[in-house]
Amino acid sequence: MFDCSYYYYLYISVIHLLAIGDHQGIINLLDKYVLEDEIEYKSDKMKNYYLYLVSVKYYYAKNYDKCFTCLMKGRNYFSTISANTFWVCLENVLLSVLINIQLEDYNFIYSELDFLKRLIKKNNMQDLYANPILNLQKGIKHFENDKDKEKMMNVINALKDELNAFKLIYIKL
Repeated sequence: MFDCSYYYYLYISVIHLLAIGDHQGIINLLDKYVLEDEIEYKSDKMKNYYLYLVSVKYYYAKNYDKCFTCLMKGRNYFSTISANTFWVCLENVLLSVLINIQLEDYNFIYSELDFLKRLIKKNNMQDLYANPILNLQKGIKHFENDKDKEKMMNVINALKDELNAFKLIYIKL
């Protein structure tokens, strides 16, 4: 129970720092309180959450390689996720997509979206997530062709609002 409360404290702290625009504060907070060496002692479900926080830290530090590595490590624990905690899988894959939009690696983006569709289907979440993910995929195809960052930001912000996603992420292309 302590791990869940501690995670919630960190999650809310990151949201607060993001609201005031303190991205360095997010890095400092997560660097101080989420020790990667200690993650191995958490339950599998909590490992997924904490690895996502570490990914967020690396995202703000603009260390996309380490961010991506942590996202991939977190996927080892996707099997422990229930319908109530599916959001962390969604956030994991969407953050990976966001990073790869910036890197313009479209083949990988489409494979990530296919992976996300399979996860959604496996967890019977089609009613909630199918249309927003389809809209994201269409937006990425348009972005790939015309490179209009404003349109892509509109698609991502619509997804963010519709799914209540990316609470910990400041998005800028």
